Amino acid sequence: MQGISPEWQVETERGPDWVFMRLHGSEGNLAEKVWDVLQKGFVYRVVLEFDEAARMQSTQIGQLVDLRKRISDHSGVLRLCGLSDASRSALAATKLSQQLPVFDCRHDAVMGAAKPR
Repeated sequence: MQGISPEWQVETERGPDWVFMRLHGSEGNLAEKVWDVLQKGFVYRVVLEFDEAARMQSTQIGQLVDLRKRISDHSGVLRLCGLSDASRSALAATKLSQQLPVFDCRHDAVMGAAKPR
């Protein structure tokens, strides 16, 4: 497991044209560290897996919006999966579901087959 910040840990997998990051933690500057990993690999299609992460806070949602813009500027895609019900509710309350699409699992996120929640 690679350390992203003192508070976040991530397991990174690379697939054809995608980077998958399974996140562990709940605090710190997640977006900046994820961006660093993407730039080093020159891949801007990423699925962030929150299955083992704590409830998403408003500061993290803001960081993800900024990250999505950076990724978009490189013709990339940011998709989320594995969010808890509380995190899904927090995201829905911000009305940012269109910018930060949430899927049930990695496969759905990559395929975009399931309707984002």
